[in-house]
Order: sequence, then C-alpha cells, then structure tokens
Amino acid sequence: MVGVLDQQPLIGKAESPGEVAPPKVTCPQCGATDDFTQVIDARGSFSIPAFLLGGLIAVFFRNAGKARRVRCNKCEARFYVSGPLSKLARVIFWLLVTPAIIGLGMALIGIIHAFFSH
Repeated sequence: MVGVLDQQPLIGKAESPGEVAPPKVTCPQCGATDDFTQVIDARGSFSIPAFLLGGLIAVFFRNAGKARRVRCNKCEARFYVSGPLSKLARVIFWLLVTPAIIGLGMALIGIIHAFFSH
C-alpha cells in the first residue's frame, strides 16, 4: 500500500490513526532488527523481599516489569529487551511495595526514639 501524500510505502507505519506500529528491537552491537532469541535466565523469578513487602501480587508485577535477556541471532551479543507493559508493571510494583517500606521506616524510627528517650 502506498501513502497518498508522500507516495511512500506504508511498511512499518500505522495503517490507521489509532493503530500503533510494533516497536523494533535493534541489536546494540550489529544493528540487526528483531532477530533475537530469548535466553533462559539462570536466576529464579521468585523474590523473597518482594513477597514479604507486597505479597504474591508484588512478585507477579516485579516479574512482569523485568526486562528479558535475549541473544542476537547474527552476532550472538546478549542484551535486555523490555516488554510493552513493563513500565506500567514496575509502577504498580512500587505502588504495592512503597507503603510497606514507609511503615518499616516509621517502625524503625519509633524503636530508635523509644530506645534513646529513656
């Protein structure tokens, strides 16, 4: 399909005003676009601090917000790729965990104040 105004092909462009073109992932070493394979992460996905501060839902959003490690199929360089909703998942994770961190800080201040006030 050719654009009406500029007569350029619409490859990679959005077809309608509401449609968004998918993001391209480019290798930082060789510049290959969207040519990668996901690498298996050696570490576990369960985080005890995230679980203690926010529960299972916080662990879920922590994992959803993590960037995936991938390997370029051309030059075999390893790099990280964030998903389309990873930024939103990180915001939700911090919204879940922040009250617990503030509560622990206030409890610590209260304990220190009680210890030194006598």
